[in-house]
Amino acid sequence: MTADATHTTLPTWSIDSCHSQASFTARHLRIAAVTGILGPITGTLHFDSHDFRMGSAEAFIDVTALSTGHERRDDDLRSAGFFDVEHYPTIWFRSTRAEHVQNGKYLVRGELTLKGVVRSVVLDVTYEGKIADPYGAESVRAGFTVKTAISRKEFAMTHDPLLETGDAVVADTIKAIVHVQVVRER
Repeated sequence: MTADATHTTLPTWSIDSCHSQASFTARHLRIAAVTGILGPITGTLHFDSHDFRMGSAEAFIDVTALSTGHERRDDDLRSAGFFDVEHYPTIWFRSTRAEHVQNGKYLVRGELTLKGVVRSVVLDVTYEGKIADPYGAESVRAGFTVKTAISRKEFAMTHDPLLETGDAVVADTIKAIVHVQVVRER
């Protein structure tokens, strides 16, 4: 999905926030994993469901509503040492290009803006298919599963207490999985 695709010839798909979800997982104390859910996802995609290489994507994720199921940890994650939601309430992704790997699998490259820092990232994207809206609406829906891993330190997430072993309490590598459903009016 390229950033400069000609959108006049490609269908526009809107992210269905109600049926989309972004989650992240971080290793804690080297021995356990903590998973959190981020807030609603919004944005648009421009693509032909037969060839995604010429399309584009732009998505926004609300970080203010993040939840790990533990209020004190959620407050820590919202603080300046992690997401700093007071100053950076949104994560933003904009695609720059896509390449087909095999059978509905793509590598989508783009720019991720997190906590005011912009970095190039590669997303592993699986196209889950499309279907006519089963609820009677005059629309078509499509689904994607997106996976990536980032270094939290590259995005200015500096909270980094160390254990006696010298290992970080929270690992640097953060894994993310995003399930996205998009809608196109017929």
